[in-house]
Amino acid sequence: MITPITLIVTTLAAAAAGYGIGVGTRRNLDLLGYRRSDERDLPIPAPRRWVPWVTATATATLPAVAAANASPVLVLPFLPLALAGPWLAAVDLDVNRLPNRVSGLVAAAILVAVGLVTVVAGKPSVALSALLGGLLAGAVFLASHLLTRGGIGMGDVKLAAAAGLAIGAYNLTLVLVAVLIGSLAAIAWAKATRHSGPLAYGPWLLLGAWTAAALTVFLP
Repeated sequence: MITPITLIVTTLAAAAAGYGIGVGTRRNLDLLGYRRSDERDLPIPAPRRWVPWVTATATATLPAVAAANASPVLVLPFLPLALAGPWLAAVDLDVNRLPNRVSGLVAAAILVAVGLVTVVAGKPSVALSALLGGLLAGAVFLASHLLTRGGIGMGDVKLAAAAGLAIGAYNLTLVLVAVLIGSLAAIAWAKATRHSGPLAYGPWLLLGAWTAAALTVFLP
């Protein structure tokens, strides 16, 4: 069992590493290389100083999630979301789009992580639960995409499926919790700000996913 001192040290180390990665992420975002030709004339976004801090917060939760689980390797599928999530959120906030290439890489990385967890933990049920989680989250968002006639983009559908893989590897119920939290947060923000245009759903989807990840600390 991990000691409190070890947990504190690993949490601080993970936060420091996450902050450093977040600084690199912010610099990459500042280049605006993700913008397509038809997006070049959009206003320059405000300095995204929050990116390193959000990345640090995400990575800092990973040691606690690992320590709370009988199989600490279950934390691995969350790692791609922790590292790439802030980049995806920032891009979505800027251009209302989640780049397919990066979303696909995140999904692929999560699949590899799920495979590693399945082998290391020796539990084929982990892979099955992850796949069901991905299908469940993907189906919910695909239905939303169809019902809103594209209001929820296909990028959101793909990211939801990827997040469902990571969360489902631990607990299928938490997949629904993540969807619910993300949706309620998005609705609350839209109403509070009287937002009427296209909604960047990616950040809220990721918020729901990460809240679900944090909740694993309190589950048996």
